[in-house]
Amino acid sequence: MQVTTKQVRMMLRENEQLLATRRCALITYIFSFAPRPGILAATTDRLVFVGDYLTKPGELVETYDYQIIEKFQLKKHLFKKRFFLKGNGD
Repeated sequence: MQVTTKQVRMMLRENEQLLATRRCALITYIFSFAPRPGILAATTDRLVFVGDYLTKPGELVETYDYQIIEKFQLKKHLFKKRFFLKGNGD
């Protein structure tokens, strides 16, 4: 099931506001490098990726506080765009 913006809003901290969202995929390593579709949300405090779920909402939630982000880059390819995020050396 696809995650909705409403579900992302329910995960926000107190006094945190949602600025923008974008459907995308996060490449994670669980058993192999596989893209996980979901929503990347920019808030006033952090970036939050909430993956689409198979059994229950919130199975995959990755948060990135703005203070730990060292580099954020957009690379455009012929048919797609990729965001690269570097934080804490990862």
